[in-house]
Amino acid sequence: MATSTASSENRSDWVMEISIGLGILILGVGAWLFNTYAKPQASNRPVPIWLGISKVMAQMTDGRMLSVKVNLQLKNKDDQSILEPHATALKAVVEQVAADMNEDEITGPDAMVNLGEAIESGVNDYLREQRLKTRIKHVMFDEMVLMP
Repeated sequence: MATSTASSENRSDWVMEISIGLGILILGVGAWLFNTYAKPQASNRPVPIWLGISKVMAQMTDGRMLSVKVNLQLKNKDDQSILEPHATALKAVVEQVAADMNEDEITGPDAMVNLGEAIESGVNDYLREQRLKTRIKHVMFDEMVLMP
């Protein structure tokens, strides 16, 4: 009788090992199938398009210097190729807007918001003067340094 119990214990151990192995195999195949055939949903969000304006140094109304580097978010993909030839003029617009500021406007709590809105408005005004549609959506600052 001792041999029959030992043999049934070996058989149950063997069946349990096979069951565990099959379970792991099934989980592995399921994970592989999921990763291979499950396609992620395409994002319907538009990708923002940016036009970089090189660094501008402007002397403000109070005599201090302001260094600004901005990126302009464009409304459409095609706007970048249309605005590239105007990059020098856009840089001049950013410089003029910064030159019209004073220290109080630059150091206040809403300084970047106000300067960003002024740049956006100035650039869009320039584009209207050039008989182009307004194409600037937002202004993002890479750098804004008020120098002594």
